[in-house]
Amino acid sequence: MCFLLLYLIYYKVQNPSLVNKVSKEEKATKQDIESAITKYMRRLKENPDDIEALKYLGGIFMQMEAWDKACFFLER
Repeated sequence: MCFLLLYLIYYKVQNPSLVNKVSKEEKATKQDIESAITKYMRRLKENPDDIEALKYLGGIFMQMEAWDKACFFLER
C-alpha cells in the first residue's frame, strides 16, 4: 500500500499539468462529489469487479486527498 501511495505522489509531482486552477464556477461542489461517490458505490454494489467504478472512486478520493480511501479502491 505504501508503494502505491508513493507512486501516486511521484506521478502527481511529475505531471503538474494535471493540476489546473479552476474558477469557482468550474469547481465541483460538495454535492457533486457526494453524488459521484454514491453513483459509483451503487455500481460496485451491483458489480464488485467494476474496474471503471474502482478507478473513478480512487480518483475522487485522491482529489480529496483521502489517501487511505483512494488506495483501498485502487488496490482492488
